Amino acid sequence: MHATFVAARTLIAFRPRVIVSTGSEIAVPFFYLGRLFGTYTIFVESLTRTTSGSWTGRLVWPFSDRFLVQWPSLLKWYGTDKAQYAGAVL
Repeated sequence: MHATFVAARTLIAFRPRVIVSTGSEIAVPFFYLGRLFGTYTIFVESLTRTTSGSWTGRLVWPFSDRFLVQWPSLLKWYGTDKAQYAGAVL
């Protein structure tokens, strides 16, 4: 709950045009609130996720404007309607 307030304060104060995340639970409130603020969101699934998606990825997938995976096998997991294979991003 605290992270949601931090995310709201941050988004109101800085009004970012883009939010990029490579994971971690803190991305969830930023992506949810970012969607309400009209902020473009990009999620990069962790390089360590090779056969299944992360919990964070599963939670932000519906709210991300761009969803990048670093392994082609994850396209089957997330589906190709939004997920895009980008190779080794980071």
